[in-house]
Amino acid sequence: MLAASSAATDHPRASPLRVVPRPTPPLRVPHYRTRGTYPQVSRRGLDLRRVNAALRNTVLAEQKRYARVALEQEARSPDPIRLGYKGLFQTSTVPRLISANTVGVSALIPLDEIFPGGHEAGYWLSVTVLVRSGTRVRLPDLFTNPSGALRAIAAAAQRTLIRKNSCVRVSLARDPLLERGFAPSVKNYRRFALTTRGLMIGFPIGQVASGVCNRVEATVPYAALQSGLSRLGKDLIAAIRESNQRG
Repeated sequence: MLAASSAATDHPRASPLRVVPRPTPPLRVPHYRTRGTYPQVSRRGLDLRRVNAALRNTVLAEQKRYARVALEQEARSPDPIRLGYKGLFQTSTVPRLISANTVGVSALIPLDEIFPGGHEAGYWLSVTVLVRSGTRVRLPDLFTNPSGALRAIAAAAQRTLIRKNSCVRVSLARDPLLERGFAPSVKNYRRFALTTRGLMIGFPIGQVASGVCNRVEATVPYAALQSGLSRLGKDLIAAIRESNQRG
């Protein structure tokens, strides 16, 4: 935590980085298609190899995990493959879900994983990394009181989705047990990004709504979190605001 904080404060001024979509690395599993892009960043004269490695490794680590799941699924249910169906692994680069500046890079990456013959797809990858050190930042690192901050984030995210997303609202009315997906745990809120709009939280398919809602995201304004931010959290948010003004 100390190393991450000092890395951020060594860069009091922030300038924007260019976000460059790159083709998603191929999933090394038979009977699967790979599509889409994932974000990389660039700026002339700046060494961004550690940041770009962190972004790429986020995708590669998920592919490694999913490859095991896909092969286990094939062993349990080989018929779709025998019938000629193919699975899908796809990531997407969405600018509004990304902030990138000379202090930090933060991204929510939409992820689609579909077994051969399947249809459910909507998941998320996320990564926040300090530019100078390449250090990964977790959500608790952003707050002086992580448990209190999680409660505030959970309440704000639930209110936002119920107000703005009719599918989530109807799903919760039909199945109150889905509210467990909003419980203030690090696991439930680990898919996040610091964006120009606020703290963006991604909820995968089925976590807070029925499957027909697919994945959803909620934005928590920084003003709702300001009093509980750590020095690192304040530095990263200040860098987003400054780079946005200078961009």
